[in-house]
Amino acid sequence: MDDRQSGIAPWEEVLEELRRLRRDITRGDEELWEAVEDLHDAVLEGTESPEPARKGPASSTRLDPREYRRLKRRLWRFVEDRIPGSSRIAVVSRGDDDLLDLLDMKTEHFPREAGGAYAGYYPPDGTSMIAHLEWVRALGAEFLLFPATASWWFESFPTFSSYLRRHYPVVAESDGVAVLFGLRGGTGAREGSARQIDTVVESWAEDLGRGCSILDWDTGLDLESRFPASSVFSPPENGGSLPYLDSTVDLVALTGDDPHRLSEARRVAGLSIIRLTEPGHGPDQEGSDLEARPDSQEVVEHLEGPPRGLPSVTVVVPTYNGIVHLEPCLRALESTLPPSFEGEVLVVDDGSGRETVEGLAQWEDALDWLRVVRNPRNLGFIGSCNHGAKEAKGEVLVFLNDDTVPLHGWLPALVGTFSARPDAGAVGGRLVYPDGRLQEAGSVVFRDGSGANLGRGDFDVDGPLYRFMRRVHYCSGALLATPRRLFESIGGFDTRYLPAYYEDTDYCFSVRDRGLSVYYQPESTVVHMEGASSGTDPATGVKRHQARNQKSFYRRWRTSLKNHPEPPSTYSSLTWHRLALAGDGP
Repeated sequence: MDDRQSGIAPWEEVLEELRRLRRDITRGDEELWEAVEDLHDAVLEGTESPEPARKGPASSTRLDPREYRRLKRRLWRFVEDRIPGSSRIAVVSRGDDDLLDLLDMKTEHFPREAGGAYAGYYPPDGTSMIAHLEWVRALGAEFLLFPATASWWFESFPTFSSYLRRHYPVVAESDGVAVLFGLRGGTGAREGSARQIDTVVESWAEDLGRGCSILDWDTGLDLESRFPASSVFSPPENGGSLPYLDSTVDLVALTGDDPHRLSEARRVAGLSIIRLTEPGHGPDQEGSDLEARPDSQEVVEHLEGPPRGLPSVTVVVPTYNGIVHLEPCLRALESTLPPSFEGEVLVVDDGSGRETVEGLAQWEDALDWLRVVRNPRNLGFIGSCNHGAKEAKGEVLVFLNDDTVPLHGWLPALVGTFSARPDAGAVGGRLVYPDGRLQEAGSVVFRDGSGANLGRGDFDVDGPLYRFMRRVHYCSGALLATPRRLFESIGGFDTRYLPAYYEDTDYCFSVRDRGLSVYYQPESTVVHMEGASSGTDPATGVKRHQARNQKSFYRRWRTSLKNHPEPPSTYSSLTWHRLALAGDGP
């Protein structure tokens, strides 16, 4: 006999009914509570400290203590009415712990530290803030709440705000109270009207290994915000002719089916034309706002054939008792693998304990593209990578640490570089710390065999030096792509560096020794919890092998290293610029 047959309601229903009653009581007594608090405020007026201070741009929404308490009550009701009690919510809180306690659910500050405490600062707008958001999301946050006092964010962080609205839906919004975004099952661009535009642009970006140039003739869509990695522009005049040379733009997007305009679009476009029409749309009905007309249709014309798409890929993720770090990585992969992904994610379990084994089994059942292989014994990082490469089915290997959170667009940009640069033998990406600082934008090796991660610690992640693809001495194995046949012909990662460290540097030198190049690709960005897997203390754990392996590396490559720069005594922006040029050399 179940609970309903016995006349006893399930506990979940009882709890939900209690929550409903509490909400009703709260609403019914709202006027009384506000009167009591007004009286309380009048008594304490003049003795209150101001609301919690914050670091950041000046806010036009700063409230006095009485208004701030009222806002917090309204926030509580706003959240109670819209979010299940078991949800996890990140709050743009300005460090107000009382606000988080008031919401009476799993809450955390945004931005936050690794331990969950308020970070006390704001990462810069752009990749830094986006990386922090995706890290928080991958850790399990399901909602992001902007109280009215944080409305200044949308103007002060325009790139971040555009990204947020493009990828995640507004679940609820109340003037003067809050805006609530859902971070699970984000809308992405594909749930908008221009799904086919997104597919075409992303497919060509994958094929080219770069952002596309897009001529937005008259679509009325915000294509520049929609495709931040692309160069989007419009003609100076919306006439019948275009002032551009033949085949000088990758894609042309326009409305209607006027023959002359279509002829002009075909003349200027080098790859494809995307034409937006409506049922029955004729030459006399120029102009179409796709966002306002959901029945709009998109007609795609490829001038030189469709995009080739990505080669098959195997993403190799070694792990050892790393389920705590691995689960955020898998969540991020689930939302960032492109729709055209043909391949697999191969997790190599290096003899983990029960918790990781059971957790991986659940993920493997849930994700079609995930495959788990287990080492016969603990082989270390290098052994796990080499084992994964032998098991791989893809044409391209992508080595990815289990303590990473890939950002949107990371894989097409990374793998597409092999098409864009035929001399590429290995490609790495931009690594960012969870707090938004740069960890690596390619790396340089010095004459003594030591090395440096370009731009390490810089908050200007989107600075000019870090935004362009270039040759480098090596890229970290935390994110490194290479053709599988090349990896096999070189012999994989050299086991002289067991269990880890310098195997990625040595491999990149072997690639360069064959006349190929190693490229840094900034459009492929991942958040990396450096040291989460191997620690950061060079005297203990796996990290202690770093100094020993540097000597082994130097002995093997000392002839090549004679042409490399000496280690600098200090680091500055000028130093990084000089080292970037050195990395493009021998």
